Amino acid sequence: MSRPTRHLAPFAAALAVVSLVPTALLANSGGPIDGRAGDPPAFQTCKDAACHNSFDLNSGDGSLTINGLPAGYEPGTVYTLEVMIADPGQSRWGFEATVIDAAGDQAGDLAPVDPSLVQVSQGSGNARDYIKHRSAGTFPGQADGASWQVEWTAPMAGSGTASFYLAGNAANNNGSNAGDYIYTFSADIPEGDTSSIDPTQLAQNGVQLSVFPSPVRSDATIRLQLPSDQDASLMLVDMMGRQVRALRSGFFAAGDHLIAWDGRDDRGIEVPAGVYYSVFTSGNTRTSGSMVVVK
Repeated sequence: MSRPTRHLAPFAAALAVVSLVPTALLANSGGPIDGRAGDPPAFQTCKDAACHNSFDLNSGDGSLTINGLPAGYEPGTVYTLEVMIADPGQSRWGFEATVIDAAGDQAGDLAPVDPSLVQVSQGSGNARDYIKHRSAGTFPGQADGASWQVEWTAPMAGSGTASFYLAGNAANNNGSNAGDYIYTFSADIPEGDTSSIDPTQLAQNGVQLSVFPSPVRSDATIRLQLPSDQDASLMLVDMMGRQVRALRSGFFAAGDHLIAWDGRDDRGIEVPAGVYYSVFTSGNTRTSGSMVVVK
């Protein structure tokens, strides 16, 4: 597969960053080694190799997701995505992600939005890239969750389905690798725009929208971060852009908002499994975040 031209020169200095702190936890605070995103064929994470292995994989009370994934990608389009991890009581965070095609080669390009928090290990040729946290991006002492923004440039036309693999570490910041929970997330994004909703997760007006947990089995929470007061509406739509549930409309004050969704449509019926979007509309600007509902 031919790969699109890369534009990662500004981040080249970030690729060799390694922490020299001796403890197991801090040894990876500068970023895990490549191949720990839960990707095939090894499906390894930081739980493997006797590292953060206090608990079984995905056994905690937390969640891990990528917000802003499109239902279908437009070749060459740049998508701003948000990696989001949450786990009550934990207070240090990390992640590694990659995106591959059916042959196991890199699908498109990954780049950090803020290279002080996120870095990329770039594979040679068609080999996989791994995007991951930096030391500053572990947010030591930050309670209950963290998020990182990354950019994905979708691959060229004819590349087929792009598969995202993500592993996250919800650590307890105790200076060792004990007591940490590892979570995984994966998603297959087919080629072709199958949704009428703009998948960009961060709108130009500064509105930030995220949905957790994902996948959703029953209830979900939509988080809005608004830079100013707005008259707006929030609704849930399906992949065709059809309204599923009107969640709220009217005045939204500046700041953070948490809006609960009970997994039901406007008729009070549980929605079937599939991909849905929460859409915040303010004037002519629309911001959306995707969620996957499983049954």
